[in-house]
Amino acid sequence: MAEINLAAFGYQNSVTVTGDTTASLTAHSGKVLNVAGSATIALPPVGTMHRYTIRVGAEGKTIAISPNASDLIAGAGAANSGAGADNKDVIFTNQPVGSYITLAYGDANGWTIVASSGTITFEA
Repeated sequence: MAEINLAAFGYQNSVTVTGDTTASLTAHSGKVLNVAGSATIALPPVGTMHRYTIRVGAEGKTIAISPNASDLIAGAGAANSGAGADNKDVIFTNQPVGSYITLAYGDANGWTIVASSGTITFEA
């Protein structure tokens, strides 16, 4: 398995994806999803102990992180439009390589942003 150096966290196991991907507990949780192409990363319904880090792996890409229709994404930076509402994506647009977001199980309502680097926007 490849490793990637994630700022402030050191080297971690990673999985490179180049297109739309559905994150799964067995293949992606606890690893860095290094996204090397424009893509949508679909999150599974929230579940205890799930944790995903999505990293911008190539310049000039748009990466959307999409929660399950009945889940939300909240946390650091969540004051932006769309935050805290079900089925609203978090989006990286043309961010530098190495920008990332880490999402963890928050509660039955959805995901919590526990760390991020770079500029993210929330779907309106």
